[in-house]
Amino acid sequence: MFLLEAQTVKKWLGGRLLFALDELKVQAGEKIGIVGLNGAGKTTLLRTLAGEEPVDDGRIVRRGSVAWIKQLVSRSDAPISGGGTGAGADQAGVFPASVDFVGG
Repeated sequence: MFLLEAQTVKKWLGGRLLFALDELKVQAGEKIGIVGLNGAGKTTLLRTLAGEEPVDDGRIVRRGSVAWIKQLVSRSDAPISGGGTGAGADQAGVFPASVDFVGG
């Protein structure tokens, strides 16, 4: 049984396509990991899959509760890494305009 199913999910940040997820299915007992460059949308993808952020296009079905481990924080409570919009890196032209994720 699938605990999480996502189909044709897209998330935009301003006019920029942050990610396009064709299909992701997570079955009971499976674990997933997300790998990508800083500012590529990993945190936003996890927040979207968990239901903390809405999808712009597509559909996500959650069966049961969904949990994820949020960013580690330093003693100053500022994120050590990730969790931002990536706007600075994107404006500098360091990262690609979009990232495609394919699950399975």
